[in-house]
Amino acid sequence: MSFDLIIIGAGFAGLTTANRAAELGLKPLVLEASREELYPCNSRYSTGSCHVAFRPPWTEPAELTKAIIENVDGAAREDLAIAIGDNAARTIDWLKAQGAAFEDHPRRTDHMPMLSPLREMKAGLDWEGGGANALLHKLGQQLIERGGELRRGSRAQKLMLDDGKITGVEVITDQGAQTLSANAVVIADGGFQANPEYVQRHIGCDISQLQRRNAGTGVGDGMRMATGIGAAAVGLE
Repeated sequence: MSFDLIIIGAGFAGLTTANRAAELGLKPLVLEASREELYPCNSRYSTGSCHVAFRPPWTEPAELTKAIIENVDGAAREDLAIAIGDNAARTIDWLKAQGAAFEDHPRRTDHMPMLSPLREMKAGLDWEGGGANALLHKLGQQLIERGGELRRGSRAQKLMLDDGKITGVEVITDQGAQTLSANAVVIADGGFQANPEYVQRHIGCDISQLQRRNAGTGVGDGMRMATGIGAAAVGLE
């Protein structure tokens, strides 16, 4: 089976990519490693605060671009930083059109837009009634309504390469390994903060020393697959 676009990871990054692609007439497939309907991910557990380098998204685009570059100590590509700065406010408008609601949190003074209903911002996982969980559910439903597909229990293992072009993904499911073809692949699997080996290698400490605020699902599959076919990595020293 062939798709216009395969997205690895069903958090906010993956589902917004897939929904926008479907809006533009493409046939997207989202792969999610977890089999659970309420699959754990950083997006679902987040407070829903939307910012760009700790600036409100409607900040003047040039200032946002400058903040991105400064916050990552020069590791960002300038053209991508400009794209984010130019489109941050537009992104909030797009999310609102998908059903997202935002409001100020009474415990914050920076006026960052936060997804409604608000989280209590307390210790523990009170995510069930929060705006982040609600929006993730809406985006998943809308993807299906737009003709896209979300496959849970499908863990990407390897990017397929043919003559220098990515042509699809090898995935592992309960039925075994299979190869899915696509014109393009987007990796949106949440990083490597739950991978002890990568944390030791790139952050320089034992994972038990970190006060980790994540769902435990970002184990570095995307980075491993990308660097495995020659992708360059920056900012990991």
